[in-house]
Amino acid sequence: MRTLSFALLLLFSVCAVKAQQQIIKQSVIVSGIVRDGVTVEALQGVRVLRNNSASSLTGADGSFIVNALSSDTLVFKALGYKDAILILRD
Repeated sequence: MRTLSFALLLLFSVCAVKAQQQIIKQSVIVSGIVRDGVTVEALQGVRVLRNNSASSLTGADGSFIVNALSSDTLVFKALGYKDAILILRD
């Protein structure tokens, strides 16, 4: 299994976060590009899980868009890579 700085790149790859007020928690749109931490190539077909439920797959250019709550956890899974975890904060 390849060891990458996968999660660190995801933190820097998050492009936009827009918040809309909800009753208790904020709803956010998280988008970005998932890249290989060594080659910096965009990764297609990475599963993006929101609180351990399937939410999205990355496109041909490695991009993803996920609707989440501001307290959710996103997990990125790709064959041959260690999982990357992105914890959203209020």
